[in-house]
Amino acid sequence: AEAPEVPEGRPLTWASSIELLQGESPHFRSLLSDVLRDGTSFPAYFWECPPVSLNSAEHRLFEFVLINSRHLATLRADPGPFSEHLAAYQGKPVSRAFAN
Repeated sequence: AEAPEVPEGRPLTWASSIELLQGESPHFRSLLSDVLRDGTSFPAYFWECPPVSLNSAEHRLFEFVLINSRHLATLRADPGPFSEHLAAYQGKPVSRAFAN
C-alpha cells in the first residue's frame, strides 16, 4: 500500500516516518539516504535517535542526530559474522532483517 501523504512543512512522527519508509514511494527513503550520506562532513558518525515505542510512535516526532566519530572512520568492517545473511546482497540497495 502507498504510504500516506504528509502535509508539507508539518513535522513527522515516528509512526508516519516508518509508514513512509515502508511505502511504495521511494521519495522519503531517498531523502533520508541523501541526508545520511551527504548531510555532514563527518568522515564517520553514529546515527542516534530518542527512544521510541509502539505507545509513543504516534506522538513522538521523528528526529535524530549525527555524532562525529573519528575512531569509527579508522575501523574496517568485518563482513564475516553476517555473511550467511548478507553476502548475496552485497552492493545492492536493499535492507535485510534477521535474528541476531
